[in-house]
Amino acid sequence: MEIPAFRRACLKYVEGFGFDLPPAWCNAAGGAGAPRRHKVASEPDDKAAYIAAEEAHLAGLTREFLGGARAPRTYGNLRNPGLKLIWFQASRGRSLPPSSREATAYFTKVAEASDTVGGVALAKSALGVLCSFNELPTAIYTSMRVNAALESMRRTHRRQARKAAGLTVNMVGAILIGFCFVRPNRPPTHQWELMIGVSIGLGFKLLLRYDDLKRCRWDEGYCEVFVTHIRFYLDGRKNNQYGGNFLDVARPEDPAVFGVYHVCLLAKVVFGRGFVLGSVDATGAVDRDTPMPHKMFVAHLRAALINIGLTPEQAGVYSAHSMRAGGATAAAVHGLHREEIQHLAGVEDPNWLAYYNRNYLAERIRVSQAIGL
Repeated sequence: MEIPAFRRACLKYVEGFGFDLPPAWCNAAGGAGAPRRHKVASEPDDKAAYIAAEEAHLAGLTREFLGGARAPRTYGNLRNPGLKLIWFQASRGRSLPPSSREATAYFTKVAEASDTVGGVALAKSALGVLCSFNELPTAIYTSMRVNAALESMRRTHRRQARKAAGLTVNMVGAILIGFCFVRPNRPPTHQWELMIGVSIGLGFKLLLRYDDLKRCRWDEGYCEVFVTHIRFYLDGRKNNQYGGNFLDVARPEDPAVFGVYHVCLLAKVVFGRGFVLGSVDATGAVDRDTPMPHKMFVAHLRAALINIGLTPEQAGVYSAHSMRAGGATAAAVHGLHREEIQHLAGVEDPNWLAYYNRNYLAERIRVSQAIGL
């Protein structure tokens, strides 16, 4: 959707119906967009002109606030589906918002073209954002007819989600021992094994998502070292209510244990600043100013598991979520209360632990045996 003429035509069409669009939908790069600012007259010599200028100014600020009311990634993901919906209506001489029958036809067309749940779901979400952005009701889009294409795609492509296996304490401990030391005759910029090891250990210890892990930094103000613990500050998390969390890695009570606390101390001395999970190029150089992409991190995680003795087939069932799932399981096995685990993980849903705790096999076997036969 980077064709300038197409974008201009869509914007002109939308303006004809008095609609506003999220800023991320309006500019070529899909960014925040330039807010419309109007200077308010300082001296209200002309009361009508002053009020008009003030209304225009506040309307511009409202558009700016609306653009920041949702995560930029959310608006960005819905940009192309939203513009396609607008083009569909405009190219057929229809108005905005679409009627329930027009929405039904569009969702059916998307389902035919994409044959995916995601394609139709994004189209519906884009319509919802367009209506919400312009204070329009969405109740007419909740009927069975309107949602027939989406529900049909869900039933057609229904499959059991495969959960990633959780890392264990022994696995992470072996990775710390095998990866977390300084390689001689190498500068700090090439100590990539240490970086991978400490990242896996930190993610496991703090029950981090990949999105949380890539925000962790060694810089002052983001990482503080104390005798009893090391504190990391996250400037944002997927769950907004937990934004700005302080996350603490405790020093092991047993002095003989070489734990995550110790490898964090070492890594902070070696790297000093930048992202905990920096990117690594083909020569093994660590870029501390750029976080490692998700796909690359999963590849390094699986390579680390192979390095400690797993086969490639065994390592293939682990993903970035394995740190979070394994850490939650270890916490539950050692008797931590659900509320404590949820707080560390940054979630409110009481059912969260049931999804991430991979230790339920023993409980299912116990229940099955209790039934008899």
